[in-house]
Amino acid sequence: MFENLTDKLQRAFKTLRGQGTLTEENIAKPCAKSAWPFLLSDVNLNVARDLIEQIRVKAVGTEVLTPAFAL
Repeated sequence: MFENLTDKLQRAFKTLRGQGTLTEENIAKPCAKSAWPFLLSDVNLNVARDLIEQIRVKAVGTEVLTPAFAL
């Protein structure tokens, strides 16, 4: 269950790689896509929304880290 959730969340946020700094515009779509994996994992809708909103608020304005190596 957690592996499936992790995979789907990673796919939702994969588009952010290569961005310099996170903005409202470039984080909106991945945040919207990230609700579905939580809902499919039977997480309460309000809990999923609150978590995504907290992540969005903390993420906006931060610098995107690039991996040290590619897998």
